[in-house]
Amino acid sequence: MERYFFDVENGDGFMRDELGRELELNLEIANEIAKIVMDIAGDELNGSDNVRIQIFVRGENDRPIAVSLLTFTTHWAPQTP
Repeated sequence: MERYFFDVENGDGFMRDELGRELELNLEIANEIAKIVMDIAGDELNGSDNVRIQIFVRGENDRPIAVSLLTFTTHWAPQTP
């Protein structure tokens, strides 16, 4: 099993994952990315209309594995009197 690290960049800035998680398959990595994004989105989407969450996955020795991006934007229609 290899250890993967999931660094996060969002409205709070860049947060480097120092612990990582031991995973075996790409599917497990994708599932972990989804869990992280959903946790962050649940907090940040509350009342916000512009959120960007980026997850950088790296393996041991800091080699890049994947990047995932979630963007949520609301475009409001013009109000008519």
